[in-house]
Amino acid sequence: MADRAILATLPKLNGSNWFEWKKEAETFLLLAGLDGIIDAEEVPTGAKAAEWTTKDRKTYAYLFFLIEPNYRAPIIDFKSGREAWKKLVAEYEKDNATSRMALRQRFYSLTHDPTAGITVFIDAVFSVVRQLDAIGHKPDQLEISDKLLIGLHQSWAPVRTALTLRENSEKPELEKITSALKQFEANESLVAAPGPPIKAEESELTLGESALYVQSRGGGSKGYKGHGRHSEECDWGNTKEREGVCWRCGRERHIAKHCIADMPEDIKRKVLDHANFAGNEFEALSTLFAFAAGSGEHGKRKPGRPCEWIGEKGNGEFAW
Repeated sequence: MADRAILATLPKLNGSNWFEWKKEAETFLLLAGLDGIIDAEEVPTGAKAAEWTTKDRKTYAYLFFLIEPNYRAPIIDFKSGREAWKKLVAEYEKDNATSRMALRQRFYSLTHDPTAGITVFIDAVFSVVRQLDAIGHKPDQLEISDKLLIGLHQSWAPVRTALTLRENSEKPELEKITSALKQFEANESLVAAPGPPIKAEESELTLGESALYVQSRGGGSKGYKGHGRHSEECDWGNTKEREGVCWRCGRERHIAKHCIADMPEDIKRKVLDHANFAGNEFEALSTLFAFAAGSGEHGKRKPGRPCEWIGEKGNGEFAW
C-alpha cells in the first residue's frame, strides 16, 4: 500500500523529462524491493527463476504506470521490466548530433542567479553533465570547473578571481570548488542577517562598572592591548562593524555613553575640526564614527536630520 501511495506522487515520463524521471523510477524500484531487475546482466535460472520472473513482471507494471499514456508505445508489447527498461534507455539516450548539441548548448547557457542560490546553479550544471555522460560525451573536470566559474554572477567576481588564481600545476577539484562557492554564500548570509534585538537592561553596564572595566583593560591614547582572547587594538568608531561592542572605542563589555577610554589626539582633532557639537551628543558620535573610518572631508548638514555616512561622493560627503 505504501508503494502505491508513493507511486501516485511520482512524475510520469512525458518524452522530455527522461533524465529526471529515470532517477525517480530507479529510486522507487529500489524502495519497492525490486533492485537488481532492470540492470540484471543475465536472467537467473533454476530455483531462483520463478521468484525473479515475478519481480521482473511487477517491475514492468510499475514502469508502465510511471509513463504518460501517449508515451507507452515503445514498451507496449513487453511484459518484462528488464526488457522494457532497455528499450527506454535505447529510445531516450541515443547518441546523435541533435541530442549532443542540445545538451551542450544548455550546458554553456546556464548562469548563476544569486536570488535562487548557488546550489541551484551547481545542481543544474551537474544535471546536464550526467545527461552528457549518459550519451557518452561527459565533459572533463577542467571543463566543468571552468563552466562553474564562468557562469557565476558578476557580483561573485572576487570569488571567481580567487579560485582561478590557483597554482597552474594544481588540478581542478570540483568538490573543493563547489564547497568554496557554497561557503562563500553561507558567509554572505551570515553578514547580511540582522541579529536579534538586545534589551537595554541586558546590554548596558552601569557607568561605574564600565569605568572599572575599561581601566582594568588598560585604556590609553595609544590603543588597547589586553591579555588572552581580549587582546586587540582600539577600533575607533567600530569601523569593522562588530556586534556587541562599544561604537566609540570598539571594545567589548560596555556601550558608547559609558565609554571613558582616552581617545588618541589625531582622532580628537578630526572630530573637533569636522563635528558641530552644539550640545548634540548624537551628531558628535555620528561624526566620530565616520571620521574614525578614514574620512577627511567636511560634511554638509541640513538642520533637524541625523547624519549618516553613505560612502564616497565626489571628495566625500555626509548625507544629512
